[in-house]
Amino acid sequence: MQLILYICLTTLFLSEATKICVNCKHYMKSINTHNEMGKCTLFEKPEHPEDIRQKEREYIKYLVSGIKSNRPETPKEYFYCETARDSDRMCGIEGHKFEGKPKPEDSKNS
Repeated sequence: MQLILYICLTTLFLSEATKICVNCKHYMKSINTHNEMGKCTLFEKPEHPEDIRQKEREYIKYLVSGIKSNRPETPKEYFYCETARDSDRMCGIEGHKFEGKPKPEDSKNS
């Protein structure tokens, strides 16, 4: 009986201490996919060189004509959580940059 209680308490303690990406405030679920394909908004991918050149060309056109481009902004791209947890330069296995999601306010106190 004591062994079962010990196992249950140990499992509960470890699950509370483990930093799970889906419980982090920087986790962003990918559209139409499972949680395993989530991305981390802390780690933005660098812009592709062609996108940078396009922005430079548009800026030069603006400097010449004074007319801003109405081209929509390229959406930001982020690394997958799996990549962030695999790299010690990012979060690493320990979840160095993990920040828990804020707890919802208790509606009973309102």
